Amino acid sequence: DFINEAISKGCSLIISSVDIKSKIPYIKVENTVSALGKIARYIMRKMCIPVVGITGSVGKTTTRDMTYAVMSKMFNAFKNH
Repeated sequence: DFINEAISKGCSLIISSVDIKSKIPYIKVENTVSALGKIARYIMRKMCIPVVGITGSVGKTTTRDMTYAVMSKMFNAFKNH
């Protein structure tokens, strides 16, 4: 649904469960969510990236932002949005 928007924003590879016509390369997979999960697992194992998981009913966004603020001062850190 968002392939054209992704291309317009500079995407260099598409992972899709359907055949597409595109000027950039794409990989056809059976299930995009599963494929992206497998790619993420591979990268995290290969690079030994530590992960901090924050759960709960209230305060996750604030806790995530505060954790990122502290961790990014000491490490090359990133957070989800």
